[in-house]
Amino acid sequence: MPWANLPACAYYALVSRAETRPHADVWPVGLRDPLPRIPTPRPPRRTGRDN
Repeated sequence: MPWANLPACAYYALVSRAETRPHADVWPVGLRDPLPRIPTPRPPRRTGRDN
């Protein structure tokens, strides 16, 4: 990925589509305010001997 040519920026948007991996597109994003936290769903933790 040609990241060396990107301008300095606080945030970058990176999109990697399943059908075109490992290719990804990246865009610099200029924002005045920090991005909000976005919760990431996770599967339930496994307990017991199956770990």
